[in-house]
Amino acid sequence: MSAPPLSVDYVSDWVSRLVGRLYEQFKNTTTWPLWAQLLGRQFNDLETAFQSLFAVLSINDAAGAQLDLIGRIVGQAREGLGDVAYRCALRARVLANRSNGTPEELYAVVDAFLGLSAAQAYLHDDDVNGTKEFVLRVLTPVDNSLIPILLDLFGDAKDAGARGLLQWQPAPNANTFRFAGPTTVAPGSGFGVGVLAGVRQA
Repeated sequence: MSAPPLSVDYVSDWVSRLVGRLYEQFKNTTTWPLWAQLLGRQFNDLETAFQSLFAVLSINDAAGAQLDLIGRIVGQAREGLGDVAYRCALRARVLANRSNGTPEELYAVVDAFLGLSAAQAYLHDDDVNGTKEFVLRVLTPVDNSLIPILLDLFGDAKDAGARGLLQWQPAPNANTFRFAGPTTVAPGSGFGVGVLAGVRQA
């Protein structure tokens, strides 16, 4: 899930707009229409500049150095990512910057970065000695090269005072080392899932 794109209306003729908004008693005077025309022409220049800047700062449309500029604004370094992956990281960073640490917001951050769908589990939300503790488990394999960025996003998206553990695995369960599996031993014996391959606190 990604954040909805920001929509900004384009005003093509500020002079007509300002003149049209004058009260009737001012429309037939000399001064107010002249002010509207003077300001309107300047607003047209600002409108053009703003729309150009807005296009540059659109994550979906930007590329290369434009994405790097957005990254500096929102606080997300490229970290060697290509444009496609970097766009995902930027969307996730925007969500992380706005997050209040709810499970839904944490899910949204991970979804935006990894492009997952319903592949997470929020576990063990406890209050231990006055400190919130929880575990977020990513159920779809994650490439280890993405983990530093994911951990940074996760750490910034959670509550500042909470102890959060992020669990992930770099490969599917079938390809991940484990001590035992549910098909070979009775349930509850050994480690039958691969999510323990990666656990970090943020």
